[in-house]
Order: sequence, then C-alpha cells, then structure tokens
Amino acid sequence: MDIMTWPELLQSDKLVLTPDDVAPILGCNPSAIREQAQRDARLLGFPVTITGSRVRIPRQAFIWFVQYGYPMPVNAAFPIQPQGTDLRFYAG
Repeated sequence: MDIMTWPELLQSDKLVLTPDDVAPILGCNPSAIREQAQRDARLLGFPVTITGSRVRIPRQAFIWFVQYGYPMPVNAAFPIQPQGTDLRFYAG
C-alpha cells in the first residue's frame, strides 16, 4: 500500500477515497476511521459511504473538510480549488 500525500490527494482523479488514503493526512489509524464510521459516521466530520465492512469517502468532500474544518455544504461549488499543498496550513 502506497501512502497518498496531501498534494497527491489534491491531484488525484479518484472519486472516492479509503480510510487508508485519508488516515495519514488526519494523523490516525485507518482502523479508527472504519470503526468510527460503523459506530457513528457523523462524528467523523466528513461524509462516508458504508457498504458492509467497506468505508468509502468522497474525495471532494474530504478536501473541503480538511481545508475548512467543517462538512461541505450542499450548495458548495465543484470542483473545489485547492488553496495550497502545505498541510500545515490546514492543521489548525
């Protein structure tokens, strides 16, 4: 498994991400994301889709969450224009 960096995630054409993709950016274990998604996905702060034991995360909504610190509004414009690639800028 290759670890996806923030700049790679921004440039990716993937529509959905996995917990393995986003965990390094959030600084946590992928299993913790999966477990929280199963318990109460609302507490993650970004949307997830759960199919059985699989958890998928919409990439655009995750980028919004990391950049702005809150869930993406329904009326948000697509595509999101990244404001930079330095994750330290986003880590409040």
